[in-house]
Amino acid sequence: KEFNRVLEVNVVGSFNVAKAAGAWMKENGGGAIVLTSSGSVQASGVGGGSGRGGPAYVTSKAAIYGLNRSLARSLGPYNIRVNTVAPGATETPMIAEYTNAARENAANKSMLDRIGEPDDIADVARFLISDQARYVTGDVISASGGGRGGRGGTKRAIPAPYGRVVEVVSPTSNLSDPRAARGCAGEGWRRRRGRRRRRFYEGP
Repeated sequence: KEFNRVLEVNVVGSFNVAKAAGAWMKENGGGAIVLTSSGSVQASGVGGGSGRGGPAYVTSKAAIYGLNRSLARSLGPYNIRVNTVAPGATETPMIAEYTNAARENAANKSMLDRIGEPDDIADVARFLISDQARYVTGDVISASGGGRGGRGGTKRAIPAPYGRVVEVVSPTSNLSDPRAARGCAGEGWRRRRGRRRRRFYEGP
C-alpha cells in the first residue's frame, strides 16, 4: 500500500502535471518541462548506501528517467522540451531528521564536501527552462555536487572516440586518483589485488 502511494505521488503525479502542461504548451507554441528525479537512483537511497530513500522512493525516482525520455520524444515535434534534474542530498525537510553522522556521510558523497541548498537545484531547473537550454531535451542533469565521487568515491569516465581499453580504480578506501579514463561502449567490474577496478571498452 505504501509502495503504491509513493508511486502515485512521484510517478503518476509527475505524469499528470506534465500532461496538463504539455496540452497547454501545444496550443501556445511550445515550452519546457522539468521533472525531478533523485541522485538516490544511482546511490541506493537518499544518503547513499544507507538506503534512506527505501525501495519505493528509489523505484519511483528511477521511473522518472523513462518518463522523461518518453515525454521528450512525444512532445518534441510540438517544440516542447522535457528534461529532469536529479538532486543529491539537499537542505529540505526530507533530511531534517538526519543525525549528525548521517549529514556528514551525505556531505562526504559530494565532491564539494557539502549538502546542497535549494537554490543549487532551482538554478539548474531555471537553466533547463531557459532559452540557453534550447537544444537540450530528454536529458537527466545531476545536481549532486559530484554525487558519490567525493572523498574515496567513484571516478567517472570521460567520453572519447574509438578503440582503446582502459581501467579506472574505484577505491574501497582512499587511494590516489587514477588518470582520466576515456570513453566506454560497454563496461564491467572486476577485482584485482583487493582493489575494485572498472574496465571501459571503447570501440567504433
